[in-house]
Amino acid sequence: MTVRGEAPHARRYDAQAWRRSCSRSQSSGGAARHRTPGPPPADRACGLGAGHGRPRDTGPGTARPPRRTDRTHRPRLPRRRTGTALTIATAWPVAVRGQGRSTIQGFVPQPRPAGLCGSLCAAQARAIAGRLGIVTTPDPADLYPDVAAIGSLAAALQKAAIEHGFELGAVAANEREPLLYARVPSTTPLRDALEVHAGHIERYWSISGWGRGIELVSGTAQELSEVAKAAREWRDGTPLRGIQRSTPFVELCRLAEAAEQGPTQTVSEQWLWMRQDAEEAPWPEYRALIEAANAEPQLRQLFPYTSHWSLRLSAIAGFRFSADVLCLEAHRGSGYVVKASWQGAVLGETTTAQEAVSLAVGHLPTDIGPAVAGTREDYR
Repeated sequence: MTVRGEAPHARRYDAQAWRRSCSRSQSSGGAARHRTPGPPPADRACGLGAGHGRPRDTGPGTARPPRRTDRTHRPRLPRRRTGTALTIATAWPVAVRGQGRSTIQGFVPQPRPAGLCGSLCAAQARAIAGRLGIVTTPDPADLYPDVAAIGSLAAALQKAAIEHGFELGAVAANEREPLLYARVPSTTPLRDALEVHAGHIERYWSISGWGRGIELVSGTAQELSEVAKAAREWRDGTPLRGIQRSTPFVELCRLAEAAEQGPTQTVSEQWLWMRQDAEEAPWPEYRALIEAANAEPQLRQLFPYTSHWSLRLSAIAGFRFSADVLCLEAHRGSGYVVKASWQGAVLGETTTAQEAVSLAVGHLPTDIGPAVAGTREDYR
């Protein structure tokens, strides 16, 4: 087992600090009076010495960034997700790996202890993790001993179903993480296999069910028997409200009931949500664009969604969506832009939302019709 750590963004941080230091050095006659902060010393402990993200000294007159460990000058690190717990990296991340997967993940406080570099046995690694307060991911066999005794989550679901007098069909086990993931097939083509996954930090099971590119159900349960019951209802094509009544932990997603009624209702429900969302946005131009597009019947028949505050229109009502039919953008205080697609050619610029919508309608394909159900892959 090996403990491995890295310092994300260290190279970019060092280069920026170095450029500022050199520019100040030149302006002050060769020596920087106010040195800029360099990276924390942790990178030396994990192999990021001179030549790896840090320029070498070029002479006695070259200003060298001092070592700083205060939080004010620590570079901003990305978020790391460990199991179900979202941790903000305020120190240098470390991962303990064994048997091809991460068993301990977390963040080491500054400065990094030298003992973290090198090979450790599992007991040593967990001892270090506990002493440093690292977020740990328990071994699934320890968290789910009953599942481990059977061999996989798929087999455990099958056993729970048989104990309650029903079957789930050919439940698929995950090859890499058989104790944590499984898929229960559906007998209706309108629904994908139900995804079942176990918690990485705490003991529980979650489900996620999609159909024709729309998430329909989700939920978390403490008993595997309840998950098995929900999987049976999903597999047999029970209406979504019926699934929720029989297994109360199941939650219906935003477009779930609309999707059961067809793509027309799905598109209508999505436009309603878009308008409600725009009302809460502190952006008058964006609100005006959504209202104007919704008022135009030829645009209202398409499935709307946003990306980077751009209104995009799809001829398919499920994810993955179709290639953009059109893309409309609202700019703060500077009008509107209509494009063939998000990264496509600009078709024109207008000063009002109504003009932008009229311009968009004039560039609609002649054979465009109401959005259909499904995903992009269904129509290739």
